[in-house]
Amino acid sequence: MIAVPRSEAMIAVLTALGLVSGLAAGPILSLPARDLEPGARAIGMGVFYSIYYLGMIAGTALGGTYAA
Repeated sequence: MIAVPRSEAMIAVLTALGLVSGLAAGPILSLPARDLEPGARAIGMGVFYSIYYLGMIAGTALGGTYAA
């Protein structure tokens, strides 16, 4: 993200950033399903995704607060 304001090729920089950082999302999000027992998987995944999406909301709010 540091390179974006300093580059004229923003589309290329953002595409490269997305390709590099997007690779780990699938394996990371599949880890709770591999670790939880079948009987506790539904509740465990519910807790995991609740925390994940609350973090997405809080991260966006914090990013907007500190960007201004």
